[in-house]
Amino acid sequence: MKVIIPSKGRSQTISTHKLFTEYLVVVHNQEEFDAYLKNSSIDPDKLVNANCPFGVANIRNWILEHLVEDGEWFVMADDNHEFHIAVNEENYMNPICRDRRAFETKIEEVDFWKIANDTIKEAEKVGANLCGFAIVDNYFFREKKFRHVGFCVGKITLIKKTSLRFDAVMKAMDDYEFTAANLKRFGKVVINNYLFPIAKHNAPGGIGTYRERLNNKLRECRYLMDKYPKMFRYKTKAGCHPLAEIQMRFTSIKQVDKWRKTIGN
Repeated sequence: MKVIIPSKGRSQTISTHKLFTEYLVVVHNQEEFDAYLKNSSIDPDKLVNANCPFGVANIRNWILEHLVEDGEWFVMADDNHEFHIAVNEENYMNPICRDRRAFETKIEEVDFWKIANDTIKEAEKVGANLCGFAIVDNYFFREKKFRHVGFCVGKITLIKKTSLRFDAVMKAMDDYEFTAANLKRFGKVVINNYLFPIAKHNAPGGIGTYRERLNNKLRECRYLMDKYPKMFRYKTKAGCHPLAEIQMRFTSIKQVDKWRKTIGN
């Protein structure tokens, strides 16, 4: 399975590729390509110049069009992962885990692939084409292994290529939109709460710091609410603008099915 890492502005700080034996790092243009070539930790044969306009949705769509076959599953990961933690092997196959210590296991690549393949197996069983992982490291919110409705944060996702593409309007919240698009089209996603990627949030480079992305977030929250009526609500988050954070209203397939009937497909 391919691991594809879109990257921008982190030629010397990119780290996710160090966690995988096989990977592709995809950058926007020749200037960035040349800068990333100077990083000795990146295999030059695994560096790809998309030669596409800047924008996180643009590069994700280029990846879908040029690097992935129809029906193929692949890993799309942000470029700044430090390591991954997951429920330990002793507890992993349990549908519910309440052992706090079990969630603190730092895993190796071989463990990641076991979890990824298990997650895809669940997706194929329920008919989902997008998989995400835990959005917080707090074990209290991760007791249930699989959820089929929720936000698939773009830090790391498993995507099966379908006709869906990322909305090019999105500059900062593409993962919210792509999750919503999958729920609208297919009625479900898969979220495996037992794995959590450790990575800095709003770090320099990429789509920018919180301040740098704030105007886009304000615009895109409103856009998402208009595009997917009644799917999202504003979320109060400490230290954040009250109109720049949203959360999904739905927690069950039943709620999603009712919503889909209301808006049509």
